[in-house]
Amino acid sequence: MVTFPRFPRRRRTGPEEDAPPPVLGVVVPVYNVEDYLAECLESVLGQSYRHLDVVVVDDGSPDGSVAIAERFAAEDARVRIVRRDNGGLGAARNTGAHEARGHYLTFVDSDDVVPEGAFEAMVGTLEQSGSDFCVGRTERLVDGEVVHLPWAETLHAVDRIGVPVTDVPRVVRDFYTWNKIFRTSFWRGQGFAFREGVLFEDQPLITDAYCRAGAIDIVSDAAYRWRRRTDGSSLTQGMFAPDKIAERQEAITLTRPVVDACGDEGVRDAWLWTLMDSHLPLYLATTARLEQDEPLRAAVRMVRSAITADDVGRIPGVSALHKVMLHLALGPDPEALRRFVAAGGRARNRWPVRVRDGRVVAELPVDDRHSIPPSAFELDPEEIVGVARALAVGWSEDGAVRVHGCAYLDPIEIGAGREIAVAALDRTTGRRVELCVRARREGWPGPASPRPWIDVVDGTFEAVLDPGDLPADAGAARWELVATLGYGPHVREVPLVAEFPGWVVGGPATRWIAPDVTGTLGVHDDGVLSLDVQRCPVRARLLEETEEGLAVELESVADVALTEVHLARAGAHDVVPAELRALQERRWRAVWAAPQDLDPEARWRLETVVDGDRVGLRAPAEVLDRAAVTSVRPYLTHASRVRLAPTSRASVTVTAIGLAAGTLRIRGEAHGTVGQVGARVSRHDRTAAGGTEAGEDGTFTLDLPLESEDGRPLPDGRYVLRFVGRLANDPEQPERPLRWRAALAVAVPYDLADDTLEVRLLPGADRRFGLRLSGRPEAADDHDDQEGA
Repeated sequence: MVTFPRFPRRRRTGPEEDAPPPVLGVVVPVYNVEDYLAECLESVLGQSYRHLDVVVVDDGSPDGSVAIAERFAAEDARVRIVRRDNGGLGAARNTGAHEARGHYLTFVDSDDVVPEGAFEAMVGTLEQSGSDFCVGRTERLVDGEVVHLPWAETLHAVDRIGVPVTDVPRVVRDFYTWNKIFRTSFWRGQGFAFREGVLFEDQPLITDAYCRAGAIDIVSDAAYRWRRRTDGSSLTQGMFAPDKIAERQEAITLTRPVVDACGDEGVRDAWLWTLMDSHLPLYLATTARLEQDEPLRAAVRMVRSAITADDVGRIPGVSALHKVMLHLALGPDPEALRRFVAAGGRARNRWPVRVRDGRVVAELPVDDRHSIPPSAFELDPEEIVGVARALAVGWSEDGAVRVHGCAYLDPIEIGAGREIAVAALDRTTGRRVELCVRARREGWPGPASPRPWIDVVDGTFEAVLDPGDLPADAGAARWELVATLGYGPHVREVPLVAEFPGWVVGGPATRWIAPDVTGTLGVHDDGVLSLDVQRCPVRARLLEETEEGLAVELESVADVALTEVHLARAGAHDVVPAELRALQERRWRAVWAAPQDLDPEARWRLETVVDGDRVGLRAPAEVLDRAAVTSVRPYLTHASRVRLAPTSRASVTVTAIGLAAGTLRIRGEAHGTVGQVGARVSRHDRTAAGGTEAGEDGTFTLDLPLESEDGRPLPDGRYVLRFVGRLANDPEQPERPLRWRAALAVAVPYDLADDTLEVRLLPGADRRFGLRLSGRPEAADDHDDQEGA
């Protein structure tokens, strides 16, 4: 077998101070794109990487595209226009690649967009790695909205720098031209040229480039936005006509010897996987829905020329749905494929997935199941995904962390034999602590079912973590909660992800789990639930205001060097140090003599300097409960750090929300001399409102009927809940927005219901609290007013 020579991999040995930055040649073929060209060129010329040679190739465009390009060329010397007779996309790209100047070369279709910073990131990677080309992540641009492509998200989940294609063979799935930057010497040294006058001109070539490259860079950054035109006029949107299918078949035929010459079985299998789990099923499904017979016949011919039944059974990663479709196309009656599609065979949520004799089988609508190997109906392991959601979490009275969640293996029905374990995992050290888990079907609604045959209520559970089970020598650590799900041979470990990342924690997030250790429940940016354990060398034990001023007493359980206590102004660099004196061993008192001189509109952090480190001061909740302070309002953050806010700062704390007789009942506490509290549930066309007086202690109970001012019930849909108020000392002033925070206990369900209505709480940020209302066709099962303690 002949194998392709690979370019030797280059590495930069160090910066060349006198060398100018490398130039990137950008080839932009143009034909009938006057509606899109300006946006395309703006995205290219607006890149943070400025060293560009932009070659606009006019492929004989009859519309106003050239005039647009000329305007850009007149305004920016980096733009050149090259004219040629119409020859198609491949010919225009070849012309541009020949004309482009620079160390690097890339291609941008004139109806697409390059995300900000893409060129700088990719060129920078190539400068460091010395690889032959770099592959970035592609996104779809649909009606102005960016849509993430699942295959691209998976392929580009992590950066892989300086690797051969044999290390990541599935990268051949990304056989498009435009999301790549090539080293010009590599491109021209290999004599690459696109086929001309045909569709899919790039697929054999890009596969060839993967195989010939000594090393490639695969980066997770978004590098390209591929537009789907609303008028369906792009080349790739007209690819299901018989002649276009024949061109695709030719591209596959030409790519096969390229893959064979690569000499690696993994690359060959990855190329077949790309065909069988992505492209061929798309052609079959689309043409099977057409009334004409010839497109389906052409798609079947393509399948039969590309793969065999043995390939379908041998290549991993192909879904059961696609294996069945391919076997139908390879079988004696291709019309069975049309009947399969007409019966809704491609609707994944319609056909149950069952466990039969230890095998996970999709019950797909096939006329004659005996004509297809039974293994084709078995799900590929990659189709089985672990799902673990935290519905609520909080500290119980006994000091344990209690998590109410839901977990299952999607898309398998939840039944006997399912196993679940939950653990706290320190990813830095690899230590793990198992939680006590029990089923919790009764009384917990769970999220909406993702598939009709999966009853997620059967998958709900309660897990309990006793902080005393954590290693005593662990020190500061982040313990992520993970769930291990098992169903026979199928086992998945997945992070426990918050159902609502903006609001999961019920009640205070932080608890003192030892005299000098805090545990804080939190949610990462990716939604993963964790317990952050922190050592606290010094903590507050008393906060008061006396004749000598604002004072805080501090204590420590170990010998430390406390050298300073100060107030740090939020959002600024202002620091007000306190007078610090020792009371006795491991106890101190810090005093600010004139708290009234502090900026009355500012918020302040209490900080300490311990053993030379600046550390935020923390306090148990009971310290603030008994704090005797009037000039400022002390409060704790979710991590138990002490803050001081102006007494005039108006806000509310929501402690409970319930539903009865179509009315929300909201309980809470008002702060900052708020005398009247109001609530508004609104969307663009409807509003419901309610209000009440706050008690002397600030507590309130507010009833908010879910009906508009004319008395009509609010229709189903999403709404925003906002709070407004008036100050007690100036009730004639207009209402002002109130900031709020949730202090809802774990016992409060996020789904509320009465006899006529269902309300799902969708907590958001700052002044927003989302609601989704839906009517109920019949009365609920014995739901009364559901309010938290």
